[in-house]
Amino acid sequence: MKHFGGGGHAAAGSTTVKTIEFDPEALKNEIIAQIQKNRTSGATIADLMSFPVSTVSPDTPMRQVRNMMQEQKIRGILVIAEEKILGIIVLWDFKKLKKEKQWNLPVKAFMIRTVETISPDMDPSQAARIMVDKNIGHLPVEHKGRIIGIVTRTDILSYFYSMSG
Repeated sequence: MKHFGGGGHAAAGSTTVKTIEFDPEALKNEIIAQIQKNRTSGATIADLMSFPVSTVSPDTPMRQVRNMMQEQKIRGILVIAEEKILGIIVLWDFKKLKKEKQWNLPVKAFMIRTVETISPDMDPSQAARIMVDKNIGHLPVEHKGRIIGIVTRTDILSYFYSMSG
């Protein structure tokens, strides 16, 4: 709280703001910014992510995608063309296939087309917030326009569980 004119010991969690004029919302945002700036855990998404990332082209048959997921014991695969993410297919999406012949159709017919990406230096709590807000379980990690890893809901939960003691 020293940033706001507070004193006391290093772990002090309160202060009276006298020297800076803030409305309550601006003050809240400034406190959050200071916490993120001074966070002590040091862990980033780069520490949690898995790599390399499994990918398929948009024309890959759903049967092949399912087989890859089973063999690799994973729950999601990115759909990529020319190093650009076009979508993602996750286990849940297999529920869309109602007829046997659909397993021969390309993954582009069933993939989720809006894919949120995050940076490797992001704080795990920020990634968790995105997953909760958007109800998603996979976040590809992008650095300088390239996918370098992926973080899953399980990765995030395991990280927070390990911190709990």
